[in-house]
Amino acid sequence: MSSESKVIIIVGGIFLIIIGVLGFFMFKIIRKKSLIEKDIAKFRRLNRDLRKKVNKKVRLELENRLNNLKKESLTFVEILPNLRPGEVDQFLADLSILRESANLKNLGYQSRETKSVEDVPQVISISYDLKMEGSFLNFVRFLSWLENSQPPLQNFVKVDAFKIKADSTDPFKQEKKINLRITSYYYAPEEKDINQLKKK
Repeated sequence: MSSESKVIIIVGGIFLIIIGVLGFFMFKIIRKKSLIEKDIAKFRRLNRDLRKKVNKKVRLELENRLNNLKKESLTFVEILPNLRPGEVDQFLADLSILRESANLKNLGYQSRETKSVEDVPQVISISYDLKMEGSFLNFVRFLSWLENSQPPLQNFVKVDAFKIKADSTDPFKQEKKINLRITSYYYAPEEKDINQLKKK
């Protein structure tokens, strides 16, 4: 056998070995890719199933919370005074009694807004701006009575905001100018009652 033939055989053998090695690695890569694709598909199925379970769980939790909120709103409504003729005037009269008991001077009031409470149309709110004059301690006492529905007050009252201003001529004067914004709530089961109050 000539030397040229030996070289050809050796080169051919090396070429076959290289092809074999490349083929082996290509097979491993293709197999690995197939396994990865299967894992991805499995992960997607698990993720989809998990989302369904989570969505179902979240939906049930939200439904339970909504039902609890409805029950709480009914309890809240039960403690509100029913809207009757003269109910608003009675609230203002009770408010005046508390103010006088707290030694606060009335400087006037203004009804700001009457509206139905969101998601509870049978409950309406009325906002007021009150102007008073008195000491800080007496005002704190008055606020406490409002927030705790001190008798004769029977309404649920929310304190929205207040502002206390000292006398510009005498900053050390005990009597302060007080602006107070509050909201009272009523239960009005009949739509005509709500409309009647809004006309006032």
